[in-house]
Amino acid sequence: MSQTKFLSSYPKFQEPYVGGDKGYYKDFHDIVFSKNLKTCNDQNEIYQFRVLVMPDSTISFVQELNANYLEKNKCAYDMARTVAKYQKKWLPANEDEKATPALASFIIYPQDIFNNYYEGYLPKVTYPFYGKNPKESSENFKKDLLNKIDLSRFIWNDIFFMEIEFIINKEGKMEDVVLLNTSGLESFDKRILWAFKDLKTKWSPATINSVPFNYRYRFSLRIITDIKK
Repeated sequence: MSQTKFLSSYPKFQEPYVGGDKGYYKDFHDIVFSKNLKTCNDQNEIYQFRVLVMPDSTISFVQELNANYLEKNKCAYDMARTVAKYQKKWLPANEDEKATPALASFIIYPQDIFNNYYEGYLPKVTYPFYGKNPKESSENFKKDLLNKIDLSRFIWNDIFFMEIEFIINKEGKMEDVVLLNTSGLESFDKRILWAFKDLKTKWSPATINSVPFNYRYRFSLRIITDIKK
């Protein structure tokens, strides 16, 4: 998968599954019961499932790089992958009138699907936001993060595109920060990780059915190092 060029999300107004999210969850529910799958012992497991939809409407599973997140939600993770093998209505993304590989994302809450399913089911999710204003969440987070990154010791010309993933826990704190791709320089990577861990402002946590849950958040960062003249 690392050699495959793909979109990190579907273009606006495009759906990864026939019937959109409602169609996806309907098939998920039907497959769970037709295959006699069992719900998770831990009723609090919630997994943010990502799958790569290929141009021929087949799928490729995405490697889970956050070991702690996987360990805490292993049952929901296994269920999402098992069900996906039986789902046949994947729709490839279209970019410039060409079918293009793209990541599709779904929140899998087994307890909810087993016990609270209804026709037209969708998980009742509110998403996390940073600081006090949801509309300014992304900009405020990026601003505070960049203020924490000290690049004074790195004196070469280069541009880094980094992708970082972390968990916003039920208390709104960031944890399990993982670099999905690195700069190739360990000391530089450590500086970036330190900046994330040094942020003090809390997030308003994500909720599902009005109950907070641990939310996986992915953030892209473009960094330019420049020789001082």
